[in-house]
Amino acid sequence: MAAPGALLFGDGLDVPTPPDRLSYEQWNSERGRPEGFVRIRLRDRLLASDWFEYAMIPPSDLDRILEGTRWELKSVEKSAVHYLATLRLRD
Repeated sequence: MAAPGALLFGDGLDVPTPPDRLSYEQWNSERGRPEGFVRIRLRDRLLASDWFEYAMIPPSDLDRILEGTRWELKSVEKSAVHYLATLRLRD
């Protein structure tokens, strides 16, 4: 729950899709999964997290994703391939 004017911060990576991931994207699409999502888990020696969805969405797609919601893209700050997006909840 958020009040009008609330800010939401999210970070991401803006990297080109490697050629070997195109078949994975096609596989996702055939199963109705959102574009840009990958299923990953973190590992460290004998420990492993549960599998989770990670959205690899370029900043240029954020406005399109927010269409039809009360959120607006306020800013995107980039540093190399990393970015920080600030969203604002409309009144």
